[in-house]
Amino acid sequence: MYYNLLKCFQIIFTGCAKDGKEEGTIYDIGVLPQYQGQGFANDLLSQGTRTLQEVGVWRVFCDTWVGNERMISAFKRVGYRQYGEPWERPV
Repeated sequence: MYYNLLKCFQIIFTGCAKDGKEEGTIYDIGVLPQYQGQGFANDLLSQGTRTLQEVGVWRVFCDTWVGNERMISAFKRVGYRQYGEPWERPV
């Protein structure tokens, strides 16, 4: 079961354009505990990536907390790679 992900997207920042196309970032994917381990995170990431490609972004980022090993594993399974080292700033 897939939802129309275009309805879920909201442009919150512009300014990273290249050749007239913006970047896209996938944040906050969650799977209910009773459905975890069944591949839904992979499906959501894959569909979200395809939807962003259809919209016309030039690059897609995924973002999660550095300690979220399950999400990092899901990113890798669907073909994402680590782009940079994590940074933090004390407050």
